[in-house]
Amino acid sequence: MRDDNQLAFQCGTVLSDEGGLWEELIFSRPGHLNLLAGTALLGPYGAEVPDPQRVQGQARGSALEMPDFFYDVLGGTGWVADLTADAPLIAATLEGTKVALSPQQGVAQFALSGDGLAGGMARMLDYCGMAPPAPDAAAIPPADLDPALFARAEDVLRGQCAGGDFIAGAGVYRSVDLTGDDLPDLVLNARDLTCSGGLFDGRTPGCTDGICRFDILTTQTGTPMIFYGRALEPVPGTPGAMRIFFDDATCREADRPPGCAARMRWSGDTFGSVGME
Repeated sequence: MRDDNQLAFQCGTVLSDEGGLWEELIFSRPGHLNLLAGTALLGPYGAEVPDPQRVQGQARGSALEMPDFFYDVLGGTGWVADLTADAPLIAATLEGTKVALSPQQGVAQFALSGDGLAGGMARMLDYCGMAPPAPDAAAIPPADLDPALFARAEDVLRGQCAGGDFIAGAGVYRSVDLTGDDLPDLVLNARDLTCSGGLFDGRTPGCTDGICRFDILTTQTGTPMIFYGRALEPVPGTPGAMRIFFDDATCREADRPPGCAARMRWSGDTFGSVGME
C-alpha cells in the first residue's frame, strides 16, 4: 500500500461460512486481487460522483485498459477495482513501470511508482496464490543478422542488466539498414527487455516514463551508439537518415508540437542531429 493508505492492493477470502454481506467487496475473488483507491484520490461517494467510476491508465506513453472502480458502500473503505493476474496494470507494475491514473471526475492524477514496485507486485501475486502472466516468447534474432553483431548485442543487454541474465522479448532485436550501406544494422529496444536475476531482477532498466534506450550496432563501428526516445525509425526513401521520436513533455520543452522528432544523419562513423521536426 501507499504510505498514506490511499492506494493498496488486497486479496483474501472469507475464512468461515458465516461471512457477512459487508465482506463481499473487501475480499477478492479466487484468482483475483483488488486495487483500493481512497476518496482522497477518486473523490467522495455521492450523487455528484458516478458509480462505477472510470479511470484512465497510462504507462510508457500508451493507454492501459482499466477496470471500473466501484465504491465499497457497505464497508466504506473507498473505491475498489477487480484485477486479474494478466491485467495490463499488473503487467506494467511487474516491469517496474510507472503507471499514471487519471480519474474521470477531474480529481488530480496519481501514480503507481517506486523502486520496489516490480518486486512488491511479484510477492503480492505469490502471496495471493496467483501465477504471474507468462512472459512473451523469447525474441529470435533476424535471420540475416551478422552473428558477430548478435554476440555484441548480448553483451550490451547483459550490461543493461548489470551483468545479470535477461529475457529478450519479441521487440528487442530489429534488423534494419540505418546507415545506408545496404548492410543490416541492429537496433536494440530496451522496452521489451526484462532482467532476470541480479540488481535489476524483474525490471526494465532502460525505460523511464515512456522514454526508452535504443542501442544501434553496426559493422562499421565497434561501440554501440545509444539514443533515448519513444521510438526510433529510419526515414523512408532517405538512406542514412533516421528519426528519434520523443514524448509530449520533451516536445513541449523543445517548443515543438506533440509527436516531435529529432532527425539524425549518418556521417560515416556516427549519427549527428540535423534538427527537430
